[in-house]
Amino acid sequence: MKAQKKPIIRKTEPAKEIPVVQESEGTEEDPILEAAHIIDRNFRKDMVRFTGPIDVPAFSRAYFDALVHLAWSPGTQFRMMLERMEFFTDLFAIKTGMAPPVVDRRFRDPQWQDWPFSLYKDLFLRLEKHLESRLQNIRGVSEHSNLLIQFFTHQITAMMNPLNFPVTNPEVIRTTMEQGGQNIVKGIQNLIDTLTTHGGELVVRHSRDDYHKVGKTLATTPGKVVFRNRLIELIQYAPVTDKVCGTPILLVPAWINKYYILDLSPHNSMVRYLTEQGFTVFIISWKNVDGSFRDDGVDSYVKTGLVEAIAEIRQITGSDGVHLTGYCMGAILCSIATAYLRGQEDTSVKTLSCFASQLDFSDAGDLRSFIDESQITFLKDLMEEKGYLPKSNMMQTYSLLRPRDLYWNYLIDEFFLGKDPFNLDFLFWNDDGTRMPMRLHIDILERLYLEDQLTEGKFRMDDGRSIDLRNIDMDLYSVGTLKDHIAPWKSVYRIPHFVTSPIKFVLASSGHIAGIIIPPGSKGHYHTDGILGHGPEHWLATAHMHEGSWWPDWTAWMKERSQPETNKLPWPPAKGRDLGPAPGTYVLEK
Repeated sequence: MKAQKKPIIRKTEPAKEIPVVQESEGTEEDPILEAAHIIDRNFRKDMVRFTGPIDVPAFSRAYFDALVHLAWSPGTQFRMMLERMEFFTDLFAIKTGMAPPVVDRRFRDPQWQDWPFSLYKDLFLRLEKHLESRLQNIRGVSEHSNLLIQFFTHQITAMMNPLNFPVTNPEVIRTTMEQGGQNIVKGIQNLIDTLTTHGGELVVRHSRDDYHKVGKTLATTPGKVVFRNRLIELIQYAPVTDKVCGTPILLVPAWINKYYILDLSPHNSMVRYLTEQGFTVFIISWKNVDGSFRDDGVDSYVKTGLVEAIAEIRQITGSDGVHLTGYCMGAILCSIATAYLRGQEDTSVKTLSCFASQLDFSDAGDLRSFIDESQITFLKDLMEEKGYLPKSNMMQTYSLLRPRDLYWNYLIDEFFLGKDPFNLDFLFWNDDGTRMPMRLHIDILERLYLEDQLTEGKFRMDDGRSIDLRNIDMDLYSVGTLKDHIAPWKSVYRIPHFVTSPIKFVLASSGHIAGIIIPPGSKGHYHTDGILGHGPEHWLATAHMHEGSWWPDWTAWMKERSQPETNKLPWPPAKGRDLGPAPGTYVLEK
């Protein structure tokens, strides 16, 4: 039985009208002011080659905040003096051999226990601890300043790690001796190849272009492109059972990477699994945009993307609706589209499934380090000329969130040890990035992450319609992942605060990708059926743990909410609907 609409928890009441911010008089007429802004934008854009995606003014302001408060905190200065004394005492203990050994998983090579490598390791670990606590716990410093200081200090300590230098890394020294320096030669070749491929930009690769071919080794589930517009290709997959569920599934991936994260190799393809379970499956493949899409924002992606795709699916299948399923940012778009359609009394969305996605951005995970007014202005300047965010910038940003695991490890292996990257399907997909329209990126960062307009009832479409999340009242299946650093599971858990749907919340083990792409037979576990409404910790304490993949639980949940089984649709589609084989053309655009 469908639940009655319940009150939504809001931070403020919904805005009744969109405030119009008037430009100050003379902004467009003052040529000197306009020239100054052009110079500023060009300067900041050129500085990216030195700073990467880091906005120097934002981080400088954070350190200034900490230093000013420190100057007015004599007690904290005294505490820091004691910490310095303790630090130098530790250094003396290391030098005299009196310090106990420190165990750290980053230093797994047995030679790290031998002198002088043990000295490098112990000095670094104590210096890392000292630096990362140096400007913390200063009273009066804003939470965001503390977050930026912690982030930037972590980048510095990750760079200082003795693993990153050939003369202090025992594995590099040993390999160089064993191979007669051939690893260094291969590393230089890898470096030249990287610089040549990326126009002189040092990009750490997680895979190689010749490892896989989309449509040949990845994204191989048989299907056809049945609809195409300027923004999406809609792919329908061939049925493999004579009878299919009466309600089709529409999968909506994020636009940050290519769609085939949901159709990787045959053994871990969610698309293939769903067709084998008797579903008619469709998926959206997003256009890899260029500068002509600069003004396409959330409104375009909802209407030209999801709304048109749903209409086409209904026409193709004759169904009265779809199981709408989104992953990561795709799930946020699904939530907005569902609320938009429901606000017009359109019941095309029969169930909603959201994977590794949040609606409340007050806890945006590690991405919070990149979200404030200064850094969004920096991004606007970066995108102004081309009208989009280059894929390399997004890749650098995500690498900085986990510098040791996603940057330095690969740099050492590729350039110092002369190793080729691991041949893993999800790493190849991770490097196969896309460009993002300027307006869409700013909509997401400014209106959702920074201002949290969606949960505060202030988010409006271009036609003036307000997005009210309380309109989402169909059954909802929400999946969080335990180690997710992009969409923290405790933030994902809060979805029931903002919608009126009956919800099944599932917590999967592992992280943002491995916790979602976990086919039956994989190692792992998931929790279900905890008590909602008393906080995430209570839910987890009362939930039941199950071994393996949550996919069977999800498909069973959808089948219970599907129309009766019908005969599979004729295959291949009619000539007018057959626009070419999967994976289509948009996914192949570089």
